[in-house]
Amino acid sequence: MKKLIIGLIAITAIGAGCEQNRILQPEANPDQKVITYLEANIQRPNFGGQVFCEYAKLGRKQYLRHLYIWAICQEYYRQGETFTTGSGVSLAVDLKTDNDGTILGHTAPTDEDYDTGKAFDMFPPEISSQLKTGALSISDDKIISRAKDYFKTNKNGS
Repeated sequence: MKKLIIGLIAITAIGAGCEQNRILQPEANPDQKVITYLEANIQRPNFGGQVFCEYAKLGRKQYLRHLYIWAICQEYYRQGETFTTGSGVSLAVDLKTDNDGTILGHTAPTDEDYDTGKAFDMFPPEISSQLKTGALSISDDKIISRAKDYFKTNKNGS
């Protein structure tokens, strides 16, 4: 009986750990309009560098013209002969689109929303429940690769 209880506790702990730290894969074929919009509107470069973003789709409300995503944006800038990270953000975003998929604007939780526990209230229940199950992140491999390519071809880049 002790072994069974210990086994159940271990399985529960492992299962809970998996839900707590979910790593999403960036979109395999991302919509370049989304990437361009994120890089221009989600994270400002605080060190004069270049911002690179990736995202994972959480859901879509076609009839309401909303695309719900988890985005990661990271600034990189030149420091001598290498590049280094600057400011960055990882967050849920509600992109508003027109019928053709053109992005008209976005809504994202603010620091105050997180502080007051209202960060995910702006999302529909099926998206909010995904967000409340634990920390989400996106692998930054594609961003690092894009940044390296950028700085190879833009020797004078920030």
